[in-house]
Amino acid sequence: IHDDLIEQIYTVHVNGVDFSVGPHVKLVAGGAAGAGRALNEDYPTTVNYKALFLGALAHLEATQIEVLVMGLPVNTMKKHKNFVLNEFRGEFDVCGKKVIVNNVFVIPQPIGAILHYGESINTQISADDTYLVNDFGYGTSDWVTAKGSKTIESRSDGETIGVSTILKSVASLISRDIGRKFSEIERIDD
Repeated sequence: IHDDLIEQIYTVHVNGVDFSVGPHVKLVAGGAAGAGRALNEDYPTTVNYKALFLGALAHLEATQIEVLVMGLPVNTMKKHKNFVLNEFRGEFDVCGKKVIVNNVFVIPQPIGAILHYGESINTQISADDTYLVNDFGYGTSDWVTAKGSKTIESRSDGETIGVSTILKSVASLISRDIGRKFSEIERIDD
């Protein structure tokens, strides 16, 4: 493994536990069991989520962030928005340095696609335009209808069916073919 890849792996501490996180951590973890993604609707409240958050702060190399925008699945926005607003604003010890996050905004994950679209065509998202975004993610499938970047809640929702559901089905078929349980969906995903 190249040194420049190792440099992008950070050790962060959450509740007395060390986590190795970063864009190339799978190369070191080797896809080991337990190194995959958590699949539960309360994921934003877990130590794993916090570890990834701290790893992202380390990767940014900033010491102060004026506004941090975080996305949540549509079907868990109401449940976790206040937690995320409070938990991820403030001062954090990240790899031996202090990082201050002054403000946090929480948006439905598909709204990020609308904002990215506007940025990619170098234009403001018009409040007069209507958008429908389908976000088939790892753990959830979300859809958002928006007027500009404002969610129309009555026409937006999500389900806890995502790529992981397909991977579990593939693992079940592999189990049947090899005659023993196979549940390493991370290996299939790779």
